[in-house]
Amino acid sequence: MEKLKNSKVLGVIKWVWIAAVFIAVVLYAINNFNQVETYFQTIHWLRFLIAMLLIVLGKLLTMQGARLSVTSEGAKIPFWKFFSLFSLTQLGKYLPGGIWHFVGRFGTYRSEEMDTKKSLRAMIAENAWLIGSAFVTGGIFFFSFNRGILVQYGVTLTQTQSQFIALGLLLLWVIGLVIVQRYVQSLEYLNARLILKVSGIYIPAWVIFGVSYGLLFPEMDAAGLGLSIGGFALSWSIGYVAVFAPGGIGVRELALTFVFSGTAYAALSPVLATVHRVLWVLAELLLGLIVVVVDAIRKNHEETQAPVEDPSNEA
Repeated sequence: MEKLKNSKVLGVIKWVWIAAVFIAVVLYAINNFNQVETYFQTIHWLRFLIAMLLIVLGKLLTMQGARLSVTSEGAKIPFWKFFSLFSLTQLGKYLPGGIWHFVGRFGTYRSEEMDTKKSLRAMIAENAWLIGSAFVTGGIFFFSFNRGILVQYGVTLTQTQSQFIALGLLLLWVIGLVIVQRYVQSLEYLNARLILKVSGIYIPAWVIFGVSYGLLFPEMDAAGLGLSIGGFALSWSIGYVAVFAPGGIGVRELALTFVFSGTAYAALSPVLATVHRVLWVLAELLLGLIVVVVDAIRKNHEETQAPVEDPSNEA
């Protein structure tokens, strides 16, 4: 009974949070209408399209990471089938409760004859990879390319210190992968190739996501792009662990606003974060729509190709 009560309280908190975020966005747009209007007049629509396509590409990479977590547990799910279950279950995080993507993923893994233990291991490994790669990639780009921004927060780093931090984060990433292999996954021995595969999937994914965010800025130089990559990855990881915010809604945007508060785009950063969130959701809806349309076409094709029985052959 207490567990049920707590889940209802958490559900109410989530809905209150979503409503508060929506109201905050609307009020900001009203109070800064001229700036918001100028921004949309300045940015060509093609940049929004490219940014969304980059999000799709990053999503496909993280999908491959999720598939890798399953294959490492001995399950073999064909590409299209996994793409379908990944794209559709991802939409579950926007349903009331914010946990249905986990429930849906677990259910589909069990339907593929993975036992409970292997299903849980695959999901824990995937989420450890997601959060760990976002934190490490974000930290490396943030500390390596934006020492000038850190000065405004009272943090002064030399180039050598920044390089040591980046190397330390990479070492931490490798150690984390080894720990996941040893204590989470069903591997009997250390698989160095798996470490390379995971790194080659998730780190490029966060770079791509960060570039998609950087495309939304009216002007962007190399330092700004590095800040976009680092800031977005770190902000995503913060939003992901915020259990009261479905899909990290509001938390990710708040973190992004804080990251860019010391730049020339401080006043515009809430708009950029909100626009990117819209593109993020549209990208996930697009992937889900592709699955629905393709499955419908394939089903219709199978029905039209099915042989028609001759009534005269009936007894």
